[in-house]
Amino acid sequence: MSYYDNLPETVKIHIGHFIPYRRPIHAYIVEYKIFLQDWKNQCTASNWNGINRDLCFSSQEIPFFQNAFFRHQDLKQFYHFFYTLDKGITWKRKKIRRNTI
Repeated sequence: MSYYDNLPETVKIHIGHFIPYRRPIHAYIVEYKIFLQDWKNQCTASNWNGINRDLCFSSQEIPFFQNAFFRHQDLKQFYHFFYTLDKGITWKRKKIRRNTI
């Protein structure tokens, strides 16, 4: 942790006008962006070309995405998901042994 991280937010904003300081992006944010772009590509039937910076959604789609992404996270117990900027989302089914009597 640096001295910069310990400063109050108002001071960070003031310093940010003069010195660019950028924290690293968390993995779940990149995963969420890939999820959104992949969904948009499937709706418009377009190929994966990476993350579009001008991606926009309607106000009706936002609550859907919040629920859909958490359901997507629940599926991780059954599938291995791979998030790449080259291919988007790919998955492979996990080998699960079901207990039967």
